[in-house]
Parts: sequence; C-alpha cells; structure tokens
Amino acid sequence: MSKNALDEIRQDLSDMVEISGRSATSIAESVGLTRSGVLRFLKGYPGSLGEAGISKMFLALHVEGGRLSRNVVHYFSVKNPDPLLRILKKENKILSMVYISPSSTDIKDFMTLGIVNPLFVFSPSLRIVVRQPSALSIPVREPLLSSGLAEWLPAPPDPDFQHPNLRVSREIYDKIQAMNLSLDEYDRIVSIGKEEVGWEEVFRQIKESGLSPRQALFLLKKGKK
Repeated sequence: MSKNALDEIRQDLSDMVEISGRSATSIAESVGLTRSGVLRFLKGYPGSLGEAGISKMFLALHVEGGRLSRNVVHYFSVKNPDPLLRILKKENKILSMVYISPSSTDIKDFMTLGIVNPLFVFSPSLRIVVRQPSALSIPVREPLLSSGLAEWLPAPPDPDFQHPNLRVSREIYDKIQAMNLSLDEYDRIVSIGKEEVGWEEVFRQIKESGLSPRQALFLLKKGKK
C-alpha cells in the first residue's frame, strides 16, 4: 500500500473516530485490538496496525468498502464539522437534511443547557443522525449548505423553528436520542417532507403524535389563520 493511500485511510479512520462520539481506545477494545497499536497508527507510525486491524476498526464504525454502511442508521456527534464534511464528500452526491423535534416538549428537553435538536442528513440509501452536544458548537448546517454537500428538505412550515423541521412523537424522539431508531422508522420520518405523502401517512403521523382528533383539527384551523 502506497504512503498516500495509507495517509488517506488514516485520515478517514481518524475522522470516523472523532464523529462517532467514542474514543479510539473503546473502539479498539471492542474488536480485540490493542490501544497502543491503534493510537500509534492514528499518529502516523507505519506498521503499527495491519490491514486486518484497519478493517476491524472500520467495520466497528460501520464503514464498508470505504463508504458508510447502508444497513444502519449512523449517529454522529459533531463539534468540529470538518471531519464530517470530509466523510460526506466521499459520497459524491447532494444529501438532504432536516431538523427533528418532538411533537410536544417535556421538562427533560430543557435539562441540558443549549440543547440542539438532532439533524437528519440522508439520501435514498444513507441515513445519518447528527447530534451537536451544545448550541455553542458551530452549527453543522452552515458548512453543509455552503459546501454544496446538502440542501434542506422541503418540510412543511413550522412557526416555532427558523430552519426546516419535522415533528415526531415523543416515543420516536426518545428513540432518536437513545440512538435506537430503526431504518424503517427513519424512512417514515423523512417521508413527511416529500410531496408524495398521502392521507394514510398523514393520519398515521397524527395518531403517533398522541394528538386527539379535536386537537389535530384545532391545530389545522390555527395554521390557516
């Protein structure tokens, strides 16, 4: 393997570790690798981690064949947007993005200072949840837009939010925060922002939101004013 190829792999692995929200040590231990070997490789020491070890690390981070896996919902914790931008640039496509918020707020939503609602970034085959630990972080939406890597999903207007946002039931929102959302659940959420949504989907979303028919009708009439 050439030095340039190895340097690119090292950068990719370093970027994936950073946005995973996990330490390189915990990932190494989960796949039976030594902490010292992984850390030395990330610092640029040649021969410190063989191809088998590199493959194990990428698989633990849900990267297959040099690309993000299509078989999982990826959860990325982002403070510095640069590693995420480098990873997404390899997708060679414009992604869609939209914020997600609960249909109703709860006291625990305000327990964390500067909480930021999760940002869904996706394509027809790729599903990502970007979580920013604090409102003090650089909003990842800005570099995603300015780089041309993503564009807003045309979500229905929500007067409570400046940027495109989709509301989900408390149960689903808690699953997102617990990093326990299924692929099907992810796809059903983002389908809300697509023009081809039918009445069946609308009724299902109302039911999942916990609203009564009377409450749903009230909100609909309020939105028309």
